[in-house]
Amino acid sequence: MITRGKHAEIRLYEKQIRIFKTYKDSLYVDNEHFALSFLASQKIMNLHPKKESAHTISMDWIKETIQPDISNYKTRGHLRSQLSAYLKELHQLSFEKYGQYITHEDIFPDNVLKCCNTDKLIIIDWGLSKKRDNVYPDFASIIMGIFNEYPEDAAELITEYSGNLSNIDCELILRYVYELYEEYKNIRKSNNVEIKSLDSRLKQAINILNLLSG
Repeated sequence: MITRGKHAEIRLYEKQIRIFKTYKDSLYVDNEHFALSFLASQKIMNLHPKKESAHTISMDWIKETIQPDISNYKTRGHLRSQLSAYLKELHQLSFEKYGQYITHEDIFPDNVLKCCNTDKLIIIDWGLSKKRDNVYPDFASIIMGIFNEYPEDAAELITEYSGNLSNIDCELILRYVYELYEEYKNIRKSNNVEIKSLDSRLKQAINILNLLSG
C-alpha cells in the first residue's frame, strides 16, 4: 500500500498504480462501477474499473491532476463552462443509451480535477451516481457542492446548461437539495465526520435557489 484515504487505498498492483476503494454499502460499489464503465465506453474517461468484491472496486490512479482554484474568478468562470459542457455530454449520451440520465450527485470541490497537461476536466468519486429521469440532482449537487459559496456562478452554470432559467423548476431542484442533504448527512455520520458545515451548505443552497427563482 502506498497511501489511503477515507474509502480508498492506493497500491502498486501488477506494475500499475491502482486505487482500491472499499465501501460499507455495496450499492456504492455498484454505482461507481456502472458509471465508470459507461464513461469508459463513451471514451470520456477510462480508469479500467473492476469489482474486486461486493464491497471493493479498483481503478487506475489518475496522475498529474490538480484541483481548480475556484477562489479565482477567471478560473471559476472557465471551470463553470467546462462543467456545464461535461454534464451536458454525460446526460445526453446516457439518455441516448438508457432513456435515463446518469447523474454524479457529489459534485464537491474534492471531486473535480483538471489534467495538468491538457486542462481536461476530470470528475471522480461516482459512488453516489444514479440513473435518473431528470438532471436536477446534479444541479442540486452543484448548489450544495462546488459553487455553494458562489451563487452567481451556480446560477450562470444552470443558465448556460439549460439555455434559459425560465425552463428550470426550482422547486424540484429544492426537493433534490433536501434529498442529497439527507444522504450526505447519513454518510458523514456513518464515517464520524462533522455535519455542521453541511447545515451551512443547505442554508446557502436555499439562498441560491431563491436567487434563481427571482
